[in-house]
Amino acid sequence: MKRILPCFTLLLLFQLLMIGAWGAENEAGLKRLNEAFRPKLYVELPECCPVPDGMTLCPKTNLIYLVCPHYEPSRDGKKLVPSVLMAIYPDGRVEKLMDIPLDENTQDAGPMGIDIGPDGNLYVADNLFTGFDGPKSRILRVVLNPENGKPTGEVNVVARGLHIANGLLWDGDWMFVTDPVIIKAKDDPAYGKGGLWRFHISEFAPGKPIVEVTADVAANDPHLVATMDVQKTKRGDIGGLDGITKAWGAIWVGNVGDGALFSVKFDEAGKAIVKKEFQDPDFRCCDGIFYDEKLDVIFIDDPEDNCIRVFNRRHEMKTLWQDPDNDGSDGQLDEPSECIVRDGKLIIANFDRPFPGLTNTTHDKPYTLSYIDLTQAHLFLSVNGETVNPSFGSAAGVWSYYGGTGTQVLLLGHSDATLKGGIHGQNYRLYADVAAGDTLKIAAPFGLDGTETERTITGPAQ
Repeated sequence: MKRILPCFTLLLLFQLLMIGAWGAENEAGLKRLNEAFRPKLYVELPECCPVPDGMTLCPKTNLIYLVCPHYEPSRDGKKLVPSVLMAIYPDGRVEKLMDIPLDENTQDAGPMGIDIGPDGNLYVADNLFTGFDGPKSRILRVVLNPENGKPTGEVNVVARGLHIANGLLWDGDWMFVTDPVIIKAKDDPAYGKGGLWRFHISEFAPGKPIVEVTADVAANDPHLVATMDVQKTKRGDIGGLDGITKAWGAIWVGNVGDGALFSVKFDEAGKAIVKKEFQDPDFRCCDGIFYDEKLDVIFIDDPEDNCIRVFNRRHEMKTLWQDPDNDGSDGQLDEPSECIVRDGKLIIANFDRPFPGLTNTTHDKPYTLSYIDLTQAHLFLSVNGETVNPSFGSAAGVWSYYGGTGTQVLLLGHSDATLKGGIHGQNYRLYADVAAGDTLKIAAPFGLDGTETERTITGPAQ
């Protein structure tokens, strides 16, 4: 679902660990957050896009590809609108590229995770789950025109037999796909296992047969490289592995049921090493996740609490923004499911399909993408005696600023930087709710060993 875009130049190169849920609650019972990061309306989608979901960005054309699986509107369990592939242009224009071809057996299509492969084509996790009556999901390859990035009309099924194909990520020549619940435990229907599939690009070469996988943990299918226990949530469903991204030398996957984050690495023999990196009862849901290389943080869509969270390499989780139940008409979060960064904006797909236990209660118009402007606030520091905007620095180390309220932000650092002069007052106050003249503690973990040194400076004068 999420990819790293090393060739994509963002407007913003500073790092941040965004404002956590701090301070007094407002009238809706939500924590007071930084107004600089209130979501705004990015685009209002047309009638053919009632349920926007998976996104990826083409580094060559700067197009965002968006798929809409269209579980709503429906009647008697049947979708009333075909699933589609859309293009979102940098100027905000929206174009329908194609309907997703129906599976010949199920007469359905449910595109979710998407990403561009090393061959320049778009790969789609097509979720055809209809219950635990046998795996039906498939992986599609949408052949793209290399000149304009639009589909040529050729669509191939490259793999099938997955249970609930969900998140999809290419990392080099390897494609990873999350499967939230592969099996239910026979001795307890409230528990089961989710999994992570891995495929090599060579398996999809022209003339190769469709890769048939076996969605059974006991079958030892070599494509099923990792499994994680999943369990029934308070929402009443069995939530499993969903979002996927690459960060800090590992594949990261999130559990939509309990909010847990896992890292997956591979040893020299190709065996997966799975580690649960984070779990907290205050963060119960993790749908789409996106690692932003320039900010060095993972953005997390939490549809249960209707919010966007931020996770950093220190394993600190903070809430960037949260909205109450709404219709999304002003760009509010409306069951966020996926996010991606383009041109300094965090662009968010509002899935807007109610499930029990979620903040969102109604599927309604408008159909929207929201965005959060990540370029509104800048901190300044001195590198080797010269005051610079950190947008032009390099990231060998990390500066952390701790405000008097507990608010924390991360600033792009430099391995041999020394702080001289302080912080630009006006822009600083966009980030932290601290009074003028407050003392700030600075922890600078320079070098690969993470050694920290602490200093103090005085906050900006009024």
